[in-house]
Order: sequence, then C-alpha cells, then structure tokens
Amino acid sequence: MTDTSDPNPVLRITRNFDAKPERVYAAFTNPGDLEKWFGPEGVNCIVHDIDPRPGGAYSFTMRDAKGGEHPLSGVFQEVIENEKLVYTWTWGFGTLEGVETKVTLDFKAAGDGTELTLTHELLGTEEACEMHNVGWTGSFDCLAVELTRH
Repeated sequence: MTDTSDPNPVLRITRNFDAKPERVYAAFTNPGDLEKWFGPEGVNCIVHDIDPRPGGAYSFTMRDAKGGEHPLSGVFQEVIENEKLVYTWTWGFGTLEGVETKVTLDFKAAGDGTELTLTHELLGTEEACEMHNVGWTGSFDCLAVELTRH
C-alpha cells in the first residue's frame, strides 16, 4: 500500500509467510539465504557484504535478466534479532543514485508463521515508490517460495 497523501510517499507492505520469525529474519540477514531469493523473478542478488548490527554495512549487486548490474548498499541503524531491522538503502545507479532511503522490517509471530511489515521511506516520488513496490512484492513472492523449500 502506498500513502500518496504525503508529498514524500511511504511504501508499506504487510505479508504473511509460512515460517517462524527466526527463519524469515535469517532470510534477510544470512548472505547464502539472501542470494537465493532477494529480488523479483529474473533478478539475481550478489551479496558482497552484510553485517547486521547497528552501524554494520551491507553491499549487494542486483543483476537483471539482461545482465545489467545495479549496486545497492546501506547501513543498519537498528537490529533486534528476529523482530526488527532498520537500515538505509542507497542505489548506485539510475534516477535514485546516491539518494538515501530508509527500510524498516517488522517480524511478528502469526500462528505458526510470520507477519512481515515492510516500510520503505524517503523515496521522494510516487514513481519511485511504485517501482519499489513492484520490486519488493516480487521479492516477497520469491521469498515465499524459498521458505517452502526448508
């Protein structure tokens, strides 16, 4: 869901997964897990570095189906194991190159699974918000499939 009443729209997506919060959290913090699912269909994630602690950094390259490479990096601001991740998100290409945005992931137990709420802020425009909505939604589709494999 996108809040378009604000001149700086906020992207919020809530999704339920059939895995415990510990497993879903690990999918975001373990490099081997991330590379299996992060990115929408047809996009591969290459994890160069991930240090999930306050002040720790991450660096990825998203490789699209045409071979285009899109660098992405940021710094973890808040880390509560199995509950919450807050980090900056900065693309190294395109119209958002160098623009620092903010991602918050809240992991909550929901029965035998997890309710994950993503909030992506400071995207600047509705176009950027919609682009990220497509990317996150596709990524979560891939995550749901990956979680069924374990």
